[in-house]
Amino acid sequence: MQNLVIQIHLWTVIPAALLGLAMFINKKGSPMHKRLGKLWMLLMVVTAMASLLISAKVGPVLMQRFGLIHLLSIVTMIGAWLAITAARGGDIKRHQRIVTLMYVGGIGIAGSFAFAPGRLLHGWLFG
Repeated sequence: MQNLVIQIHLWTVIPAALLGLAMFINKKGSPMHKRLGKLWMLLMVVTAMASLLISAKVGPVLMQRFGLIHLLSIVTMIGAWLAITAARGGDIKRHQRIVTLMYVGGIGIAGSFAFAPGRLLHGWLFG
């Protein structure tokens, strides 16, 4: 089960990282931006949900099931809701701030933690 959850997490986070970068670079507000934004939000939420099922297995006993990195998953899911609400309500500046924070926190910061020594991705890449 753990293997499947990790695969789902990777299958959604990699395209979310690439799609998110492309969306930051390209024109905002177009019908294509809105369609791709919905896909990006879906990928981010599935990524965050899957990450909650991945055990940390490092640190103090209380943190072996849920580590600090899991807090970013919860923040990402809340951020998705807030970003969608802001966009639908016409508050585009707020939407942009939230989405930027989701990308930096959910992809950048969490991704950095995922490659730290003792983590699964670090082991896969660096032995």
